[in-house]
Amino acid sequence: INSDGTEVYTASYGGDWLFKLILQSNSIEETTLDADYSQDKTDTMGRLNPVQCVSVQDSLLLISCEGGIWNTEYIPGQIQLWNTNNMTRIDTWQFDLESKPWHIINSPNSNRVYIALKGEFDYEESPNSDGVACLSYDENSLHFEWLTHSNEFKRLHGIDISDDGNKLYVSGRIDGKLHVLDAPTGDILQSIYLGP
Repeated sequence: INSDGTEVYTASYGGDWLFKLILQSNSIEETTLDADYSQDKTDTMGRLNPVQCVSVQDSLLLISCEGGIWNTEYIPGQIQLWNTNNMTRIDTWQFDLESKPWHIINSPNSNRVYIALKGEFDYEESPNSDGVACLSYDENSLHFEWLTHSNEFKRLHGIDISDDGNKLYVSGRIDGKLHVLDAPTGDILQSIYLGP
């Protein structure tokens, strides 16, 4: 939802489409996240697999895309930066294929976004696939800030940030832990076991 509540954005996980719902006029604008492929909303492409949209400024939207294997093509996980005024993609930051960007949260006081990287189930084969990443953004591009991996992380999922923008809270789907990180640096402050 944008800052004044007049627009809602959603992306379809199985179809790689982005929709803007304009509440006052009860209208919908739509575009594909991958213009080289699907132009038909009934086509379930599943190449990019968008997970979450976050409106960070009145005309900027960030979208986390899990990626994966599509047919025989390897699609890396990515974060896309969009201009919502004209529904165009501005920039894309690609992660490793195995990282699988999942939920994202924007900072309440800086132009940063934080991403929970879900990673792979096979930790012995892909030990550093899951983690937490930070990107900064402006109206023209995305910039890498930091990436934190840990043996404590197992299939990261949800992510949130403190009101002052200093601490990140990331949940592990498999490890039963809540991980607390320093938002400016990515340092792990604490891993709290919540239960199985």
